[in-house]
Amino acid sequence: MVYAHCFSSFVKISMPNITLEQMQSVAMLLAGAALSDGDFHEKERDAIVEEMAQAYDLQPIPREISEVLSGFDPQSFDPDSSYSNLRSLEGDEKHTILKLVARVTIADGVVDIRENTFLLKAADALQADRKLLGQLLDEKLVTLRRP
Repeated sequence: MVYAHCFSSFVKISMPNITLEQMQSVAMLLAGAALSDGDFHEKERDAIVEEMAQAYDLQPIPREISEVLSGFDPQSFDPDSSYSNLRSLEGDEKHTILKLVARVTIADGVVDIRENTFLLKAADALQADRKLLGQLLDEKLVTLRRP
């Protein structure tokens, strides 16, 4: 928690318990989630920026995160390296990340088998509860399709 001085009193400001390096990993992971259906478009990149800005109250989005997304190379994407420094996060932060991954993969209202596989791998790699993943998917009616 951070305390800010505001008009002769202190106000508690809730800050995410996540480092900039971990946020860069989240950005890479979300780019991988967008790619999981076979394509990664500029529109998806914009959606990732918007989702991260909202989830982590980032105004403006840090340059380092924008650089990760603009330099995303689908050919060299390694999901395991994106997960490695996220496993130490607390449950609430893992929940936020998994929710972001789910939002990116189901943005079009349809989850294909490749996206579903990515979601399951992300939950396992983050060592997050798979029940949580089911709840996140149930929040929005989705249809499972074949690629």
